[in-house]
Amino acid sequence: MASRKSSYKEQEKDGDKCGQCSKVVGSKDNGTGCDICERWFHVACVDMSEEVYKVVCQSELFHWFCGSCNAAALKTLKAVSRLHDKVEKIEESMANMQRDTEKAMQEFKGSIATVEVQLNKQTADFNDMKAVVDAQMTKNSTEISLLMATVNEISNQQPIQWKDIVQQQVTESLGHTHTHTPV
Repeated sequence: MASRKSSYKEQEKDGDKCGQCSKVVGSKDNGTGCDICERWFHVACVDMSEEVYKVVCQSELFHWFCGSCNAAALKTLKAVSRLHDKVEKIEESMANMQRDTEKAMQEFKGSIATVEVQLNKQTADFNDMKAVVDAQMTKNSTEISLLMATVNEISNQQPIQWKDIVQQQVTESLGHTHTHTPV
């Protein structure tokens, strides 16, 4: 029997039965073992030529499968091939998603930068407007204080006519063109 037998099973000599004819594959018989199920077969039972038998026996690079295992191996290889194709498609899809996500992130970062610039400009505009309003309020406060002082001064001097004078001073100070008729 070929030396490959000892690599499958460490059993007694002449202890394996042929997976095809169920007769013992003896040490003097030309037999080969299936690399999947590890059953032994007479080369004549599996229609293996003498040349193929010699090549299979001499090299560990060649593998032989019995008919049952060969069919199962073929199905397995086809399934692995289909899985390989699916994995490639998934990997391609993932690469596309990653590229799209990175592009979207760059666009998002650009949008954030644009919003920040606009926000800074609006903040600056608001601060400028606030300064103008604050200055006007200070001016108005000063004018009101002056008017109050004038009213107090006039009311102390001429208490009878103070209403007419206050009205005149307010109208002049505020640039009010509408005249109010006292009731």
